[in-house]
Amino acid sequence: MSRPKMPVTAGSPRTGRSRPTMRHVAALAGVGTKTVSRVVNGEPNVSEATIERVRHAIERLHYQPNLDAANLKRANGRTLTLGFLVGNLADPFSAAVLRAIEEKAWERKTAVISASHDYDPDRELRIIENFLGRRVDGIILGSASGRHSFRALEAAEGTALVFLGAPPIGVPADTVTTDNAAGAAQAADHLLGFGHGRTACCGAVAESPSPAAEERYRGFMEKLGQAGITACDITVLQNLISQDMEGIGRIAAERLFARIDGSSEEPATHLIPGNAERARQSRER
Repeated sequence: MSRPKMPVTAGSPRTGRSRPTMRHVAALAGVGTKTVSRVVNGEPNVSEATIERVRHAIERLHYQPNLDAANLKRANGRTLTLGFLVGNLADPFSAAVLRAIEEKAWERKTAVISASHDYDPDRELRIIENFLGRRVDGIILGSASGRHSFRALEAAEGTALVFLGAPPIGVPADTVTTDNAAGAAQAADHLLGFGHGRTACCGAVAESPSPAAEERYRGFMEKLGQAGITACDITVLQNLISQDMEGIGRIAAERLFARIDGSSEEPATHLIPGNAERARQSRER
């Protein structure tokens, strides 16, 4: 059976032809458009032979279903898309999390739309509204600030929302997080085991607006305190949280070495950055 001719239009510059439609698939497979729709959507009551003919026609025509139209017809109203929003997608931790989310989403034939809010609560809110305009089925959010998370909850009302990294402050919500205090304590214990008695803490300070950073600072300081190291023996570089994230590790390292150069005290033997990106930038410095 020859391939059905499709009219030449200006709408498809790559081939000079319009995109194949469900009607083209139905004509090539010798079935009705409703049968094609059942096969595409995985519905029952279609014979194996018919499914094979339809799939062959789809492959031959390179047919791509119209997802917008399918979403309108789908009983549950789902679009098979998720939104993933964090401070910086270039951060190694965020990139690894996104990769894992994509793997799980792929198992459910779901696409992931990702974006960075650059730790700006207003930009975060605008991106969430953009996601909602695209009718995503759910959003995974590493919030710009825990103290503003209620705005995200209000904006996403009626859409599944899961927080990543730190729970919103004062608002009950589903959250996936880690034990930041225990992790920082483990890092401090590791350094102590190598004989590092003087350590600098970059960015994770008690005054930080980040709940996760506060927990890391607490766990770190408590572990060193148990080893007999007092707070006055630890160099803490503050106000890094307000700096531009690009190059923040270099800023921390330069500030620390400036203190070392101007002090007769024994210098720190190791840096504890607030996150993985700061650690990489500090090493480069």
